[in-house]
Amino acid sequence: MGKKKTKNPENSGDAPPKEGQQQQPANGASSPKTPQSPTSPTEGKKGKNEPAGPPPPLRFVCRGRGLVQGFGGPEWGPVEGYDLPPCDEVDVCMSPDGTMLVAPDHKADCVNVCDAFTGQVKLSIPEGKVLNFAVSPKNTYVVTFRRHEKDDQPNLKVWEIATGQEVRSIQQNRWPALTWTSDEAYCIRQTNNGLQCLNNATWAAEKETSKLENPKVEAVAMSPGLPPYVAVFTPAHKGQPGHVKVYKAPNLVDDVVQKTMFKADSCDIYWNNPGTAVIVNCKTDSDSTGKSYYGESMVYLMLPKQKESMNIMTGKTGERVHDIAWAPNGNEFILVFGEMPQNKATLFNMKAEPLFEFGTGPKNTVAWAPNSRFIALCGFGNLAGDIQFWDRWKLDKGKMAGCKLNSCTTHAWSMDSRSFVCGVTSPRMKVDNKITVFKHNGQQLFTTPFPNELYQVCHKPEKGKLFPNRDPSPPPAGAKAAEEAAAPAVYKARGSSGLSAMLRKEREGGGSSSGSGAIKSGYQAEYIPGMPPPKPAAKKGKGGKK
Repeated sequence: MGKKKTKNPENSGDAPPKEGQQQQPANGASSPKTPQSPTSPTEGKKGKNEPAGPPPPLRFVCRGRGLVQGFGGPEWGPVEGYDLPPCDEVDVCMSPDGTMLVAPDHKADCVNVCDAFTGQVKLSIPEGKVLNFAVSPKNTYVVTFRRHEKDDQPNLKVWEIATGQEVRSIQQNRWPALTWTSDEAYCIRQTNNGLQCLNNATWAAEKETSKLENPKVEAVAMSPGLPPYVAVFTPAHKGQPGHVKVYKAPNLVDDVVQKTMFKADSCDIYWNNPGTAVIVNCKTDSDSTGKSYYGESMVYLMLPKQKESMNIMTGKTGERVHDIAWAPNGNEFILVFGEMPQNKATLFNMKAEPLFEFGTGPKNTVAWAPNSRFIALCGFGNLAGDIQFWDRWKLDKGKMAGCKLNSCTTHAWSMDSRSFVCGVTSPRMKVDNKITVFKHNGQQLFTTPFPNELYQVCHKPEKGKLFPNRDPSPPPAGAKAAEEAAAPAVYKARGSSGLSAMLRKEREGGGSSSGSGAIKSGYQAEYIPGMPPPKPAAKKGKGGKK
């Protein structure tokens, strides 16, 4: 693809150190609030008399019972001194640029805004019993939300981070409550009667253009880029069809594009990063055909600037879609769909045209790396936990590597696109909670258990920071043989020739390890599975002779 290979050797964590900092391996020492000592391939290499140096760069924060601990550095170990007050009931959150961490302190009845790199408290907001909070796109405001009580007191408040002052307080029954545009010029508030588009300077809505009177609105999503678009979903109700409409903020009266559907109970909305296209996955709670208890899905691609909408064909009508993921560059997306457990995954372009099929297999999750090159196809939840890594530039060569983690509930790529972080969390799993980090070539880099339950893994974004797009590393020695040995063998009766297994493999598309390849147009002659393909008809010569 015209890319030059880098000659720099990779470090053990496969991520470059932050500017102005030296790589400092974690020593694995455990504190009273730290989980059990991690298991790392390079643990224990640091000398006893080596100077301490600066702290390692933070990668993610774990929230467990009685602890909020940061992890980072090239060895993915706990960051010393990064110890915040425990918050067992409420999630912590990162600012969009990864510089701030917001966490509640229930003992002090406040919400702390901390430096994400060091964990030091920068601002304490005097608001207790907070259930949810969020940070505006440009780190200007923190929104806190408490349970609505009968005393008619405002339960949603907006605080200015620079001064710590409260700038807005209202009564609110729904969360998320406020959704800002990327430049913070406007924010959308969802009320019981519909939507309001508030001016960020005056915190007021113009009645003529900035209100949408629709109490049945179920889902709202703001586009990441500019100009700002708002996608609004209204389900079908009492014979009235449901619809998805896209508006250009601050005008919530005249939609730019819409799609109507007669069967839609819920909807998931996926914007691409540039904010130029949105995928809506409209779902029903039940399957009218009775073939699946997962319900049906109708998937549409909507382009606001072109004022176009189109169906995304997944094969069978209403076939259930399990996951959708845009490439970070916003030019392609992957759908995982089909009947459990042999699902399909297909790559599409911006015209909703299929480009590549990854084959069938037990997968229900897809995740793109930030470099828009590496892809993780996973079978989490009720599936066995298989993970496949693919290279978008070399799809015809099959998957790069594979690994496995049972009962995984949370996952994310590292910002340098070299590592894949997986976690087993509570309440889905009350036991065997842990974090495991895999390299893109299937090698396990780090794992540590949490015996007292792990609730959340909050990943630190690196907005605006660019990492070199390096070629994939070769798989570790013996990885392919180990994967083949761990693969479950197909049952073969005593004295059987294996014909049934061969027919099953051909019917299912040849398995999921190599993919079925690029989509080819044109007619293909049908043939009976297990039999040789039909010979092409002989061309006729002049005079009708063969």
